[in-house]
Amino acid sequence: MAFVITEAGTPAPADGIPICRINVPAGSTGAALPDVTLTDVRRYEPAYPTLVNTISYASVALPFNMIDSNYGVYVDVAGYAGGWNQRPGIYAAEKASNGFKLYADGTLDEVKVLWKAIKLSL
Repeated sequence: MAFVITEAGTPAPADGIPICRINVPAGSTGAALPDVTLTDVRRYEPAYPTLVNTISYASVALPFNMIDSNYGVYVDVAGYAGGWNQRPGIYAAEKASNGFKLYADGTLDEVKVLWKAIKLSL
């Protein structure tokens, strides 16, 4: 395991896990920086694997807006890694006319999905 510090404004590396965010106000100089703040951005799951407090999700923006949020989202798991060899359950929720969230249950580390959104009636 190696610790890496990224440049300001850049995301964590693809194989990295962000643990904190450092905010240095403009104009701060010197060895002592009293206005610097550290924000903990880790995800805590103290009862894992018995209980997961928060379900992982990804926001998906639709390339074109739907008329409303009354549409179906069909998801096919194309691949996954980690998680005690379990096939993840993926479902769409919090649909809006411009996007939705895909939620993944279980203990998987990563998942690749194919999805399509269909408006069933006008």
